[in-house]
Amino acid sequence: MNVEEPRGIGKTSPEVHYPHKCVAFLIDLVIVINMIYNGLPMKAHELLTSPDKWCKESPAEDLQGHKLQAQDPRGVKWCALGAIQKAYPCPQWGQAMDCVLRALSVSELGLAQMNNSDKACSIMEWNDDRQSSFAEIRGTLLAVDI
Repeated sequence: MNVEEPRGIGKTSPEVHYPHKCVAFLIDLVIVINMIYNGLPMKAHELLTSPDKWCKESPAEDLQGHKLQAQDPRGVKWCALGAIQKAYPCPQWGQAMDCVLRALSVSELGLAQMNNSDKACSIMEWNDDRQSSFAEIRGTLLAVDI
């Protein structure tokens, strides 16, 4: 089995684009299984690979569009915060949210005045804003390598 170098917050991975959705799905599945098997961390942007895997007004959704918690194994769609919560262990959520909020121009002073609940609410509001697009959400997560 191919063992990869662990990827965490701030470590880059190459972006690969596949011409067929079926091939892309199978590749995504193999990557996730490999990460789970080897205990390697996943990144939030690896969950949000297409608009079909992104949602608003809920941490996650199942195939029928029912709202779920981020870590629910039935989840097939996630919001930005839900993707962070799914991809990272709870002790790393604050660090991951800080990276995203810095990319959204929140100052260090502003971050210092926020608790994790405030940070989560800010990311949810950004995700759910009518003017926020999938491309913007995923682009920001990719830019900060979360």
